[in-house]
Amino acid sequence: MASRMPHVAGSATSADAAEAMEPRAGTMRARVLAAIRAAGWRGMTDEELIASTGLNPSTARPRRVELADAGIIVPSGTRAVRSGLQAVVWVDAILVRGQQLRLGGVR
Repeated sequence: MASRMPHVAGSATSADAAEAMEPRAGTMRARVLAAIRAAGWRGMTDEELIASTGLNPSTARPRRVELADAGIIVPSGTRAVRSGLQAVVWVDAILVRGQQLRLGGVR
C-alpha cells in the first residue's frame, strides 16, 4: 500500500517506514508543535527541537516539515547551532500573525 506520509520517492524502505509511522504521526506532530510553542518568540532550530522532544531526527524533522507546509509554524530567522553553522529558527505562526495584526500589517 502506498503511504500518504512523506518518504523518499522510489525507496521501498522509506515508504515502509512512513507507512509504519502513519498511526503515530499526529501525536509526534503535536509534540513538535508543543515544543515550538513553548519556546515562544525564541523559537527552535531542528537541533533544539530534537533535544527538547527526545524524538529521533528522522521522526522530528518530517513532522516539523509537515507543520511548516501547513503554515502552522514559520521561519523567523537563523542562529548558530553546535556545528557553528546557522540553522533556521521555527516559531508558531500564530505569534507572527498576532504581531502583524497589532502592527496593522495584515487586514
